[in-house]
Amino acid sequence: MAVATAVGLTSIPSDVSDVAARNDLTPAMHPLLAMTQEVFHECSMVLRVELDAENESEEHIVIEVDVTGRSVDDMLSAWNRWSEEFCRICPPENSVVFQIRLVRRA
Repeated sequence: MAVATAVGLTSIPSDVSDVAARNDLTPAMHPLLAMTQEVFHECSMVLRVELDAENESEEHIVIEVDVTGRSVDDMLSAWNRWSEEFCRICPPENSVVFQIRLVRRA
């Protein structure tokens, strides 16, 4: 498993870029990350590549968003907005490559 990397729009980890390229998702990366930062404003974001637990030949780009301090209603509203925008940005045939994970830090 790759080390998690805090990310900005200019600092996509190379392993994430490689997975995006192998899945023809390079053009979607910056719009997707920009949208995620807009929807989850003021939340830190980490990108990593993870192997599927059941099929290790499947790789996923995990977008982990720290929603510490956000209310459940705020998280749900942002999640719903993110899901709608994600469908607009990401080609449906490759959407399974991405996973979003909302986390709360103690």
